[in-house]
Amino acid sequence: MKTLKCLSIALLAGSFLFTACTKDEVVTPSLQQNSEITESTTETLAMVKGPEWIDSFNSAEDFAAAWSLNGTPQPCWIMNACGRKGLVENRGISPWGSYAVSKAMVSSSYGYCIESEVCINVLSNEGIVVCPEIGVSVSPGISTTGISMRLMYIGKDVPHIPPQFQNKTFVVMKAYTQSGKYVYSGRYTFPVDIISGTWHKMSIIVDESHYVTFKLDNNTIWRPHYKLNSAMLRGNHVVLGHLSPEPRAHAYHDYVKVTYPPYE
Repeated sequence: MKTLKCLSIALLAGSFLFTACTKDEVVTPSLQQNSEITESTTETLAMVKGPEWIDSFNSAEDFAAAWSLNGTPQPCWIMNACGRKGLVENRGISPWGSYAVSKAMVSSSYGYCIESEVCINVLSNEGIVVCPEIGVSVSPGISTTGISMRLMYIGKDVPHIPPQFQNKTFVVMKAYTQSGKYVYSGRYTFPVDIISGTWHKMSIIVDESHYVTFKLDNNTIWRPHYKLNSAMLRGNHVVLGHLSPEPRAHAYHDYVKVTYPPYE
């Protein structure tokens, strides 16, 4: 894994990070990224762990071989940016975005952890939304996410965005629950203070009890009060996205890592 000291992140919300969890918004699933959500089942889960893996994006050829690409323009490999080498940029345009879906699997009823270090590089903030995302597909072979975590920067004079939420960065999350519905964190609920061009680690941790925790730079941002749907524990893929409106702004991933408990 390529290393570079990450700048620390200040959480603007303070102690409300945990109290806000009581305000989870639960919504019946609808079409998400052009794929349908399946209903929950009572099927017994096999207690099997998939292989741990890491992709450090060493070359364009390796990236093309290991990931299925969706969207226009498609995600692409970048030689270097923001002080690091071997990166992926999603290049998605609002509102559709673009996505890379791993061919390697993530699957375990014991739980799992997915992490990626991401960077938002804003060159002009006029009317832009830039948003690196990590997630877990809701079923094999598609980019629809049943769990997702986005670091979303909103520029100035963005249509349909209230002025008080512009020129700010938010963590936006969702999870597909045991009841067959999505729970959402809220679009502007978790503001964070980051600097353009700096690297930050996003982590999605599913525990043995099938609850999910979202972390940014090892700080817990949100832990919904709902168990995950069993569909999120077998035969899934890592999904990278979402918006990177070049040339005014870029969203990069330095690596992706999948591990299983016990964690270090």
